[in-house]
Amino acid sequence: MTELDELRAQIDETDREILALFVRRQQIVDKIAEYKRRYSLPVYDAARESEKLRDAGLCPDDMSADAAALLAKLMELGRARQEAIDAAEDR
Repeated sequence: MTELDELRAQIDETDREILALFVRRQQIVDKIAEYKRRYSLPVYDAARESEKLRDAGLCPDDMSADAAALLAKLMELGRARQEAIDAAEDR
C-alpha cells in the first residue's frame, strides 16, 4: 500500500466516523423537533445558532472558517429536518 493509499484509507475511516456522528446528530434533532412541537417553540433559534457558530473558534485558526461553514450546514440540515417533521405531523 502506498503512502497515498494509506492516507486515503484514513480519510475513508474518518468519513465513516463523521457519518455515524451525523446520524446520531439527526436522531437528536428528531427529539428536539418533538420537544419544540410539544411546547410550541419555533424551529429557528438565532441565539442558539450564534452560540454554536462560536464553537468554530475551538478549531485551529486556519480551519475556523471551514468549521463555521460545516456547523452552519449541519444546523441548516437540522432545521430542514425539524420542519419536515412538523409538516408530517400537521397532516
